[in-house]
Parts: sequence; C-alpha cells; structure tokens
Amino acid sequence: MKLVRARWPIVGLMIQSGFARCANQMAAIVYGWAIQQQTGSGLAAGFVMAASVGALVVGTLFAGRIVARWGVRRVALSGAWVSALSACVIASLFAAGHADPLTIAAVAALGAVLDGPATIAVETNFPAVARLARVRLLSLNAVNESLEHLAALMAPAVGVAIMAVAGSSAGVAAVAGLSLLGATILTAALPPFRTLQTARATRLRTIVDWLSRDRLVCALVVLLSLAVSLLASIQLVILPLALGHRGDGAQGLAMFLAMFGVGGLLGALGAGIYKGAIAFRWLLPIVFLCLAIATTFLVASTSAFNLAIGGLLSGACVGFVSPPLATALQQRPPKHLRADIQAISGALIFAGAPVAMVGLGLLSEALRAGDLLSIVAGGFVVLAACALVAVPGNGHRTDQTASK
Repeated sequence: MKLVRARWPIVGLMIQSGFARCANQMAAIVYGWAIQQQTGSGLAAGFVMAASVGALVVGTLFAGRIVARWGVRRVALSGAWVSALSACVIASLFAAGHADPLTIAAVAALGAVLDGPATIAVETNFPAVARLARVRLLSLNAVNESLEHLAALMAPAVGVAIMAVAGSSAGVAAVAGLSLLGATILTAALPPFRTLQTARATRLRTIVDWLSRDRLVCALVVLLSLAVSLLASIQLVILPLALGHRGDGAQGLAMFLAMFGVGGLLGALGAGIYKGAIAFRWLLPIVFLCLAIATTFLVASTSAFNLAIGGLLSGACVGFVSPPLATALQQRPPKHLRADIQAISGALIFAGAPVAMVGLGLLSEALRAGDLLSIVAGGFVVLAACALVAVPGNGHRTDQTASK
C-alpha cells in the first residue's frame, strides 16, 4: 500500500501533463494559423507566438524565486489556472470577432508568464518523487518527454480537423477546453510537495558562479538555446508561411507536427531504453547533424513525403536528447540551487526563440521560405561543430538513479 501511495504522484502528474501538453501543442498550430488566416502575414503570426514564448522565458527566469516565496503547490496551480483563463479569453475574442493580433499576443503572453514557474515547481521535485516511487529519474523524464511528443502527434491533427469542420473559433475553443481540463486535474491530483525539497531563496551571484564553473551545463544551455531557436522558427514561422503560399498549409503543417510527435515519442522511448549511455560530447553533434539533414529534406521540397521524413527525424532528435538533458539539470546542481538552476537554464534555452521567430518573420518578407530553411540547416551544422569544441571531453554520462 505504501508503494502504491508513493507512485500516485507520478500517475496523477503524468495524466495532467498529457492534457496540458495537448493544449499547448494544439495552441501552437491553432493560434498561429488562425492569425495568419485573418491577416495573411507570417510576421503577425510570428509575433503572436513570439510574445507567448517571450513571456514563458521571462517567467521561467524568475521561477526559482517565485517557487521559493510562494511554494510549489500555489505556484503550480496558479500557473495552470492563469493559462486556462487566458485560453478562455482568447476563445471569447475569436468568437466575438475581435481577434486583433496585438490583443491576442498580450493575452497569450499573460497566460504563459506563469507556465515556466509552474513547470519548474513540479519538475524540481521529480528526483524526490522518483525516489519515493523507486523508479529511475531518467525513466520518469523519458515518460514525461514521451507525453510531450504523444501530444504533438495527436493535438495538431485534432486541431486541424476541428478548424476544417467548424472554423478557427472552434479550434481556439478546443484549446480552452483542454486547458481547463488540465487545470482541474492538477488541482485534484497535485501531491503535497510542501513536505519535499523545494527551492530556497539564493543570491543570484551564487547561481551564476555555479553555472560558470559547470562547463557541461553551461555548454548545454548555450548550444540548445540556439538549436531550439532554429527549430521553433521552422515550426511556427517558416513552414506555415511556405505551406500557406502553396494552399494546403494547415494539413501540411499538421502532418509535419504529427510526424514530429511520432519521432519524439520514439526518441524519448529510446532514451529510456538506452539509459543515457552516450556522452553529451558525442550526442549533441549527432543530434545537430540529424536536425540539419531533416531541414535539408524541407529545403528540397515540402511534399508530403519530405514533410513526414523531416518531422520524424527532427522529432526523434529532440526526443532522444531531452530526457538526458532534464536529468542532468535535475541531478548536477545541489538541492538548494536546483530550482534556480533549472529556471535560469530553461529560460536561457528558450530565450533565443522569440528573437529568431521575429527575425525570420522579417526576413520572410524579403527571402523565399527555401532560402530561410537553407540558413537554418547551415546553422545546425555550425552547432554540431561548436558542440565538439565546447562540450567537455569527459562529457558525463547521465546518472540513472534519483538524487539523494
């Protein structure tokens, strides 16, 4: 009975995580596509998504301090409900015909600002939850990452189907419904993390000093920030623009995101099976080169076959590298710095995405989508070369046991 009770936090959190991730993945295609349908501008769609990601980055940057001050449960529930209410407001605006891009961007940013602290509040305690349930931390992160990509597999297709049948307002309303369901489940299932290790308020200089001394984490954060920026630009700006000009954008983008979800699910499962045995020194260059190859397929053509292959390969790369990365960020810092390190690292990893999306949105007015994709493919090759130089030679294999 004790073991069953100890495993309930994992079960409850994973169920809630699935619904919340479905809402986020559906919003990624529904919001951007609905705005682009109304305005015909890739820049407007990029601006809306960049505002949401930018707010996520800012909130994540201060997540450690927010969790330390208000506690895990309060922050997690506040983030879930603020996000749900934001989605409801956006749905109401679309239903009323007042979906101005600036207004949607402001409301989306407000809803995203506590997403980072809410995620950090829960994931900071994953090592303790994994230890209580007697499971490997990497396995828990692999399941969590699998849910992300399973949502990416299902949610875009469902979102496109709803938009095709009932219009963009119905797709936005579906996002609101999923967000409300996720917040409700979290409220019912969130365990009493107050009894577990939580963040303590720490001087910023202490955190920065630790990051500067840990060469592995520092290199991972910088390189993955650039990679996430390029990948987000493909998914949220370049592909919607290219496919929109061809006339079958929603279906093509849904196929790419669905295959990205399949690849991510397979990659995350592979990471759990392979148990983090590849050192980051070699893992990152392989991942970046595979992302370059996946982008090259899109440069050659945006046919259904190339979209499927590009999405599958890029998703597999992200899925395979994410669980070892999350485990390293959860294990390497000391407990009293863990929330702050995760918060600042997560914020830095996503910090470049809004800049890249707006920048490539501006370039899309002057360059063809194929040219932008070529630039992105070259960027991944450069990152692969940088990883060989920047990641320490003794690049650490991910530990398999939960932190003590």
